[in-house]
Amino acid sequence: MAAQRYPEVSIQFLTPDDEAVNVKATVLLRQGEMVIDIRDQPSSGPYLVCGEKVDHFFAGVDSLEREENVHLVARWALLGDVYVGIWIEEGTEYLFSFRVPRKKVTTRA
Repeated sequence: MAAQRYPEVSIQFLTPDDEAVNVKATVLLRQGEMVIDIRDQPSSGPYLVCGEKVDHFFAGVDSLEREENVHLVARWALLGDVYVGIWIEEGTEYLFSFRVPRKKVTTRA
């Protein structure tokens, strides 16, 4: 299966204060894995979350090397045509969601 790359995906985060935050990410979908690459996060990012497929959802941690360790765990699943999930960063839980475009951009994996 060829990898599918989706640049400029809008991800919506709902913070504990109910404030919505939108960020842009590149999403890469390949056999048994989905990668969320957020480079321009305004707060503590960037992030590179490599989610492995577990049953019917993806689960992963941030894999970027930093001077300070950021503890981040994310889990998400496809619900209709929207991916929805929970993003837990340093003990704070965020809900997040995103859609990948219907037109697939294929790259070599």
